Amino acid sequence: MYLSAVIGWPLFIAALMAVFICSWLATFALWPELVRRGAERYSRPFHATLMGLLIVVPGALAGAALAAAKQPIFKFVGVTALGAVFLIGLAGSAGLCLRVGRGLASPADREQPWRAVLRGGIVMAFVCLFPIIGWIGVLFWMLISGCGVIALSRGSNTRTTEQAPTEAPAPASPATPPPLEAGR
Repeated sequence: MYLSAVIGWPLFIAALMAVFICSWLATFALWPELVRRGAERYSRPFHATLMGLLIVVPGALAGAALAAAKQPIFKFVGVTALGAVFLIGLAGSAGLCLRVGRGLASPADREQPWRAVLRGGIVMAFVCLFPIIGWIGVLFWMLISGCGVIALSRGSNTRTTEQAPTEAPAPASPATPPPLEAGR
């Protein structure tokens, strides 16, 4: 066995794990409410998985068929469709990372809510490293259910943005004056 294979594969896997975790963090940074709703949708994982199958199977079949075509434009559209399905699934699985991260709660989560996604993402990345079950089962389930979570969470987007606050904010307490210096 060559030294490049011994060093190359672990570096490739570590880079792939870092890409997944950074994708989940970027999704949370760009669309925090979508990820929060996605974490709630993972309370019914079978529902999210079935919805994801309804999206992934036709999208992946159409993308694979177009990618196998002889014309370059069809190949490009097919590969783009496959990549879009993958990225949508990866973005939706950020909700799963948030849900796992909330289970590993920390006091710092109030000030830095992204840390829950980071903790959950690290856990899920290592779960995907588990031989065979993680490589095939968990990784594909995360991507399929992630597509379902995105589809289920997008429908409730207007409900949260149109609600008006029901009560006025509490008035701020008056600031206490600074203590007097000893020399005055």
